[in-house]
Amino acid sequence: MSKTGKSFQLMPGVKMGDEGSSVFYVRGGTPDQNLTLLDDVPLYYVNHIGGFLSVFDISTIKKATFYKGYFPPRYGGRLSSVLDIRLKDGNIKQTKKEFTFGTLASKYFVEGPIIEDKLSGMISVRRCNIDLFLRPLTAMSSNGKEVSSYTFYDITSKLTYSKNPENKYSLMIYSGMDKLFFKEKDNISYYNSLRNKWGNLAGAIKWIHFSSGNWVSTSGIKFSKFYRIYAGKEVIHADNASYTSKGSFCSKIGDLIFYSEGSKSFGNFDFRTGIESTIHKFTPSAIQSNEQNSVQISDTLYSNQLNTLELKAYAEGEWKINDRLNISSGFFTIYWKGTDNISFDPRIALNYSLPRNSTLKASYSINHQFIHLLSNNSGGFPVDLWIPSSSNIPPERSEQITLGYAKKIKVVRLSAEAYYKKMTNLIYYKPGLNVFNTLKWEDAIEQQGQGYSKGIELLAEKTSGKHTGWIGYTLSKDTRVFEILNSGNTFPFKYGRLHEINLVYSAELSEDISFSANWVFASGNHITLATQSFPVIDFNPYNENYFGTTFREGHYYGGVNNFKTASYHRLDIGFNFKKQLEKSERNIYLGFYNLYNRKNPYYYYFKTKNGNRNLFQYSIFPIIPSVSFTYNW
Repeated sequence: MSKTGKSFQLMPGVKMGDEGSSVFYVRGGTPDQNLTLLDDVPLYYVNHIGGFLSVFDISTIKKATFYKGYFPPRYGGRLSSVLDIRLKDGNIKQTKKEFTFGTLASKYFVEGPIIEDKLSGMISVRRCNIDLFLRPLTAMSSNGKEVSSYTFYDITSKLTYSKNPENKYSLMIYSGMDKLFFKEKDNISYYNSLRNKWGNLAGAIKWIHFSSGNWVSTSGIKFSKFYRIYAGKEVIHADNASYTSKGSFCSKIGDLIFYSEGSKSFGNFDFRTGIESTIHKFTPSAIQSNEQNSVQISDTLYSNQLNTLELKAYAEGEWKINDRLNISSGFFTIYWKGTDNISFDPRIALNYSLPRNSTLKASYSINHQFIHLLSNNSGGFPVDLWIPSSSNIPPERSEQITLGYAKKIKVVRLSAEAYYKKMTNLIYYKPGLNVFNTLKWEDAIEQQGQGYSKGIELLAEKTSGKHTGWIGYTLSKDTRVFEILNSGNTFPFKYGRLHEINLVYSAELSEDISFSANWVFASGNHITLATQSFPVIDFNPYNENYFGTTFREGHYYGGVNNFKTASYHRLDIGFNFKKQLEKSERNIYLGFYNLYNRKNPYYYYFKTKNGNRNLFQYSIFPIIPSVSFTYNW
C-alpha cells in the first residue's frame, strides 16, 4: 500500500493515540511495534505534538509504502507494521527550489544537479513556528508570570553519485528535534522551569551495484540515534533562606549497522536475500538531581548502559505461478546476543485473481521483536525507555493470519480484510510505578503478558478523476492478559477502540483551486479510574502520635482500564489556491483543524464542587486555523 505524508494514518486498521499525539497503533500493537525506515535506516520515535504536520517533509519523499498485515520477509524485528519511506535522489537535470512560510511551519527545499549527469543532491530545512506565537501569548495572558513554548526542526539531505551505469552511491543524513519549554515565576520568591526535548539523528552510506545477469546488490553502513531529555529547575526564596532543586532525566538508544543484500529475477520468480549486523547501545535511563538550601547540598546520580549485538538474515521470493495465482514467501531470522535465542519467522501470502476484477488474498506470518518500549503517558507527553531483550526478558512474539477480498468497479476499488493476531512476552509497568519513581526499570515491569487482536477492515477508494478519496471502517477488539495485573483476568488494551471511521476527500474545484477534507471518528479508548474513595489514616511511624487523626484519601479501582472515554471525532478542511507564473508557481493554503470545535478528551480528573465529587474532562485543541504561502521556482 503506497501512501505519502500522513495519509496512511487514516487507513483502516491504523488507530490514533491520545489527543495531542501523532503516534499510531496498528492492530492492537504499541508504537514500538511499528518499524519506520527512512532510506532503509530505522527511526525509533517519529512524533510531533498535535499531529498537525507530517514528521517528514513531503517534498523530499519519492515513495512511502505501508504494510500492516503481511510484510515481506526483508522487514523484520517488529510485530505490527512497517512504514518504508524512500527519499528523492535529487533532480539530475535541473534545479528546483521551494520556500514556504506559514503559521505552523516554514521550510526551504532545493534539489538539482551538482555535477552534470553524475552528482545530484537535495536538502530540506524545516522549522515549526508555533513558538513565535505561543511564547508571547502565554506571557501576556499571565502578566509575565508564565511562559510556554513548543517548536521543532528537521533537516533532510541526500547526495547521489552515478559513477557509471553499473555503480551508484548515495549519502543520506537526517536530523530532527522537538523542544517543549515551560517557565513559571512569581516576582523574586519563586521560579520553576521545565524543558523537554527529543529527536533523531540518522545517516547512511549506500553502494548499489548492477551486475551482469540481472543481479542487483546493495551494501552500506547505517547509523541511528534517538534521545529524550527532561530537565527541570525550581528556586524558592523566603525569609532570608533559599532552596534550589535541579534534575534531569535522559534516555537514549543508538545503532551502528552494517548490511548487504541482493536481488535477481528469474522470469516468473523474483528472489531477494540479505544479511545485517547491528551494534546496539542502550541507555534506558540516566538520572541526575541536585538539591541545595541554605545549609547543605545533596546530589543523586544514576545511569545504566547496555550494549548488545544483533545479527539478521532473510530470504524471500515472489512466484507468479500463472495468470491467477501469485505466492510470496520467505523467512527472517535474528540472533540477539545475551539471550541465547535465535528467532525464525516464516511468512507466506497468497493472491488469487478471480473473474470480474476481483482478488482473494490470505497470509500467515510470525514476527519477533527483541527491543521493548516502556512509556509513561501521564500528561500526554510520553517518557520513553527503550530496553533490550535479555536472559530475563524474552523477545516479544506475534502470530497473525489474514483473509481478504478486493474488487474494482469502474474507478472505485472495494476491499475487506479480516485478521486475528496473538502476541506473547509483552511487558507493562507495574501499577503505581513509572520511570520517575523507580530507579531500576527491571524492578518496575510485569512480564509474560499476552495480547489478542481481531477485527474486520473495510475500504472504498477512488484514486482518479477530479474527485478522489476513500471511506474506511474498522471493527476490532484488542485485549491484554497479565498474570499479576487485574487478578489475571483479561482487560481491554488502552487504545483498543471498537469502531473507527475515516473519510478522506479531495476535489479540483477549478484549474487553480483545490479542496481537501478529512473526518475521523473513533470510539473512546480505555483508562484506569477509581470507582470508590474512602478515608484512610495517614500513618507515620516516625510521629510520636502513631494513631493521630490525620487522614488522606484512599482509592479503589476495581480493574485495569475500567473506564471508557468519550468518543473522538474531528473535521479538518483545507483550500489551496494556485497561481502559475511565467517561471514559477505560487500557492496559498488556508486550513482549519477541528472545524466544528469538538472538545475531544485529553485527560480526566475528579473535582469536588458543592459537596459533590464529579468527573471532568479536559480538552486542549479547539478549532485551529492555519495559513501558509509557498513559492516554487
